[in-house]
Amino acid sequence: MSEYQYYEFRTVNRALTREEQKVVDTWSSRGNVTPVSASFEYHYSDFRQDARKCLEGYFDVMLYVANWGSKRTMFRLPAHLVNLKALKAYEWDEEYEENSISISKSKDYVIIEIEERVDGGYEDWIEGEGILAGFAPLWNELVAGNYTALYLTWLQFARYNQEMASDGDGEADMEDMETPPIPAGVHKPSAALQSYLDFWDIPEDLLSAAARFSPKETVVSPKKLEENIPKLPEKEKDAFLLQLFRDEPHLRATLLKRLEDMEPARETKTQPPPTLQAVLDAESEIATQRKQREQAEAAHKRRMELEALEKRADKVWKSIYENLDLKIARGYTQAVDDLKELRDLATMRGTLPTFNEKLREIIAQYGRSQAFMRRLQKASLSL
Repeated sequence: MSEYQYYEFRTVNRALTREEQKVVDTWSSRGNVTPVSASFEYHYSDFRQDARKCLEGYFDVMLYVANWGSKRTMFRLPAHLVNLKALKAYEWDEEYEENSISISKSKDYVIIEIEERVDGGYEDWIEGEGILAGFAPLWNELVAGNYTALYLTWLQFARYNQEMASDGDGEADMEDMETPPIPAGVHKPSAALQSYLDFWDIPEDLLSAAARFSPKETVVSPKKLEENIPKLPEKEKDAFLLQLFRDEPHLRATLLKRLEDMEPARETKTQPPPTLQAVLDAESEIATQRKQREQAEAAHKRRMELEALEKRADKVWKSIYENLDLKIARGYTQAVDDLKELRDLATMRGTLPTFNEKLREIIAQYGRSQAFMRRLQKASLSL
């Protein structure tokens, strides 16, 4: 397998200035720089810049993929818009260091860094192009205090840690291990969150399990927030207008947070977060129920197909003889495919003896063809 590394950086709700684009363009001769992104692909060399510093200086989200078994993504959030203490509850850095979630603060920003390292590389070839554009808008959810992505990533990494402990000398102790605070309103994911879950291979069953324990979300209506605008002090309104005039980044997110902060705090009943084992047990139950539904749906669909086949069975038997008379590979293949369908129909209707008798007649007439008989044997149809 050839070497493959892919780096991509993107801005959110803003564009790079012309001067910033010129700087980013100097990072590598392999770069593809636009007003909102920069990507770098390597097959024999590597990105010579510090990815974290590149993110912190110019961008809001970053993605890294290497085919030898490494994924990494980072979010740069304005420090004045997020609760650092609340975010740090989702850090993950346990005994098995293949996975990590780290939260750190610089002067003006909070950096969320999520990383996965898989020994031996990935089974399937993955390419990074097009992925980050799908989940970059998740930045807005994180700034708004929706940490569903971090919670589910923590669950995924914790599960892996427990599996490694169970396989090795460690002891898996999930019964008493509490999860971080579970976000309110965990339900059907946004398009950005779904794209993120797909990238990290986080199953939908795990999302559904978390939703069972998630408290109801209390959302302030946009109309209510609009009513708070006239209540802003004149100096603050002027400050927002000046920021708008200067085209400062993330102004909408800053204003939205200010309007939300003006709402009186609501009393909510807090419950201790569930244990990891409780969530994984719920996931197992949900997965079992889903598989049962899928099997039932597949069985119903197959029954409908066979009932449709039954109405034209005579024509299919005739077609089998016509295809065998062609004495070519395509005809043999189609005849055997039709025989498999008719066998399934006979099994469903309890008429296998009749089917087998017709099959014996076909073998007696065309059994000298090795090509036909090989196909019958492969389909477990030979008598």
